[in-house]
Parts: sequence; structure tokens; C-alpha cells
Amino acid sequence: MPHFVATGISKELEKHVSEIEFLFADPDIIGQVLAHPRNKVKWAQSTFAGLDALFKAIDKLHQLPDVLISRQTGGFGQKMGEYVIGQIIARERKFDIMRDLQKQKSFDGSQLYSYRCLNSLSIGILGFGTIGQEVVRQCKAMNMNVWAAVRDERFDSGENLNHSVDNFVPMSRLNEMLTEVDYLVNVLPSTPKTRGLLSDKLHFCEKKKTIFINIGRGDIVDDNSLITAIQNGWLGGAILDVFNTEPLPSTSELWNLPNVTISPHVSGITFAVEVCGVQCFGFSDSFMNIFLTFNNEIFQIHELNSDYNSYRLH
Repeated sequence: MPHFVATGISKELEKHVSEIEFLFADPDIIGQVLAHPRNKVKWAQSTFAGLDALFKAIDKLHQLPDVLISRQTGGFGQKMGEYVIGQIIARERKFDIMRDLQKQKSFDGSQLYSYRCLNSLSIGILGFGTIGQEVVRQCKAMNMNVWAAVRDERFDSGENLNHSVDNFVPMSRLNEMLTEVDYLVNVLPSTPKTRGLLSDKLHFCEKKKTIFINIGRGDIVDDNSLITAIQNGWLGGAILDVFNTEPLPSTSELWNLPNVTISPHVSGITFAVEVCGVQCFGFSDSFMNIFLTFNNEIFQIHELNSDYNSYRLH
């Protein structure tokens, strides 16, 4: 989900605060509603997949709320997988050069004759939850050689079995994967164990000049370590959709580094109907007043049919 700046509860939402029992919203809106003295929320559902923004919103409250809080787990994988595949194809087939040639009205394709097919490439995935597994599935569908790193406990338990993955490694042997992949994709959330995970490891990518794709959270690596890895040639480049500071400051060196592609946290954009469609499945009938907020607009779910796949908002 993209970040929306909230400057306070809207007048429309203010009118309904005391009616809301089940709230779909971005984390900052959830925090504002829960802080309101008239709120009667029993269950707050975040529209974000990550937990960090939700925890920050809750941390701002004077006391912990007595409500059930959950996050979205579906609806992102397809889009983020397409982002990864699209960026890889664009880089390998040199779409940027094609655009430049078109601007120059040049039909000289000599710079485009040499490229790598996806079936000759290895890709490593950090983060093997629902999003990571969909990214893996799409990469395997393109005949890439797929690696995945999982927690040691998960590796030892055998829960990591997946026919789309060619090579699993435990996190304690992450370095082995870093030396063998052409692309490294981070899908991990921000947690105490993941923050800075790659900061002292990117030199292991030098063997294959790995391209780093970050669609998880920016704090998997600190900016200085990432910039150093690119400048030293340990990384062949980077495709960055998330950052330690968002929006990315205009003064950041990342903007001007060669072989770096920057996008403004859009790899997994979802839409209001999709968010609600994912989350409406399995509602308890005890929640009669259900509200969805999206992009600072508020909708009340007026009617759900028996299979929870269609609904009317007003």
C-alpha cells in the first residue's frame, strides 16, 4: 500500500466514530480512531501487510486498546511478483536503452543484441511468507533458478518444502545464497531480527554482481552500506521500492547512483474493492457496523451476500 498523509480524522469519519465496531483502515487512521474517546471498535483490520506502521500507530496511544488488531495478508503477492518480473525483464532486455533510441529516432540496435534470458538466471528470495511464495512461483514460471532463505527453525523442521524452490538455505547460511544469485529480492518485514540483516553481508554478492531488489522494508540494510556496495561493485545495481526514510530525501545519494532504479513504494498497490474483497471473507455476524476507510474516504459496508464475495458500499 502507498503511504497516505493523515492530518486528523475527517469530518465524515468523526460522525461515525461511535458506531464503528469493525474498522478497515490504514494504520495511521486506526491509531486516530482508537485514540478517540467515543470509539467502540472491537476489531481493527490494517490494510497494510507489514506490522511496523501498525505498531507505530499503536505506540502513540496513551494506553493499549482492548481490541483485536489484525493485518492484511492477501492481495499483494500477484502485484509484487509482477513488479519483480517486470523490473528484471526491463533491465535484462535494456528497455531504458530502447526508450533512448526512440527519442533519438535511431534504429541502431547494436546495444540490444546481447542480453540474458531469465532461464539462465538465479534469483534469491528473502521472506518466504505468502508474498514471497507468490514471487517464487512467478519466478519459477519464468524458468529461473530459485533460491530461498528461511529461518533456521523452519529449515530444520522441513516446513520449507516447495516445488518452486530449487535451493533452500537457513538464515545462518545466508552467505551461501548471496554468492550464487544474479538477483536478490527482499520481501521481509521490519522486525528486530531483520533490521540491518544485509548491512554487513553485501560483499558476498560480488561474485555474481548481484542486482538487489527491495520490495520488503528499507531497513533490511542501512543506506551507507547499500551505497558502498554499489560504489564498490559488490552489487551490480539495485531496484528499490522501499527505503529507510520515506519519502526518500532529495539529498540521498541513491537518486544519482548508476544502475539504480527507484520507485515510490508502489510495488504492491491495492485498490479499495480488492482490500475489502480479501478481508470480507469469514466475517462474524456479531459485527454489525463495519466500516472501510481508503485514501481518507469512508465507506460503510451496507450488505454482504452469503458467500462474502460481493458487497455494496455507501
